[in-house]
Amino acid sequence: MDFTCCGPCNVLTAEELSEANAVASERVEVVKFKDTSSTFSRFCCSRRRPQRGTVREVTLSSAEHAWRSNYGRYKYCGLRPDPCRGKPPEMQDMHRVSQLRSPDVVDVAGVQKLQRRLADLSDCRTDFGTLLRFYREGDGKPPAAEEAFREAMDWQRQHDVGRALTHWNLELYERVLAPWWPSGGFLGHGREGEPVALERLGRADWSTLYDNVPYEVLQKMDIVHCLRTLSGCEEDALRRGEAFVNATLVQDLEGISWSRFKPSSLKTLGKLLKTRMYLVPRTGRRVLIVNAPPAFVRVWSTIKNLVVHPSTAQLIEIVGKARTLEVLRKYLDDDVIPAYLGGTRTIDGDPECRTLLAPGGTPPQEALTRVRQLVRQEARKDF
Repeated sequence: MDFTCCGPCNVLTAEELSEANAVASERVEVVKFKDTSSTFSRFCCSRRRPQRGTVREVTLSSAEHAWRSNYGRYKYCGLRPDPCRGKPPEMQDMHRVSQLRSPDVVDVAGVQKLQRRLADLSDCRTDFGTLLRFYREGDGKPPAAEEAFREAMDWQRQHDVGRALTHWNLELYERVLAPWWPSGGFLGHGREGEPVALERLGRADWSTLYDNVPYEVLQKMDIVHCLRTLSGCEEDALRRGEAFVNATLVQDLEGISWSRFKPSSLKTLGKLLKTRMYLVPRTGRRVLIVNAPPAFVRVWSTIKNLVVHPSTAQLIEIVGKARTLEVLRKYLDDDVIPAYLGGTRTIDGDPECRTLLAPGGTPPQEALTRVRQLVRQEARKDF
């Protein structure tokens, strides 16, 4: 399979062309076409056009199939009335968001105290929802909340977070691995009206990502993921006229293999997830871990206070396959639960709703090759 360009595109180097041609012959699905040219948009604008009247086999890689099928494309749009349309949500205007209040929040006075302590900060988001999350991160103590907020703002400035969705290369930091990482996406709303997201952790292959993608790139991917998630919640809050406070997260462990989470990579994953406290602290209303292996369910009650903070542990409910649908139905209607989990939700007949919920799995070599190409392009720009 030859990726030599025959038209205007982002020109690849000889090294990149050789690498792309090598990986493209590995895992493919074969289709036939007549008198057309095929587009392989992730590497080049077009293939060479066959002579008229000939039949030629075209290889469609597993990565290209996922990209063309839009797997994970709308993962941040699931709170919209029509989720499979439009661009990903952007950060919302702080003035509009600051007008929102939540009627069931009892911490208003504490949040107002925190707001007064941060009056000197003019370049930060100090809307009610943001300050409420940091107030709770400080366990309801304004001095501790102030310290957490200022530390988070310093970290965000150091990592250029404010320009992530407008100036970063989103082909690299969002789109190229969208079908595989982060997996899942927004499902809709729970019975209490809160946003609900699902993550297919059991399908994730963190070790492959750790081995093939530089940490700095993974960190920027996670920053973009957190900002898109928060943007989706704030967009929904403005539509509903009520501040975003917290959400329900469903973690699906079906198919989990601990070989995909080798010890050397778990430390890095923990480091990455810890930085989320600088972006989206205390956003969880509850965490439903479903399809958990029997052994994990048995030991959870013993180890939970050792592996997570007690305030977080009390939000987590873990069940095995037999009780998964029962527990989901406690908090979600059937039309929100994907059909593959026993509900009625499908997207264009797909029980896994893969345009909304990125299916995860091991990224194909073609996708990892494209990541490396984009990383080299970024390095040349910086140089």
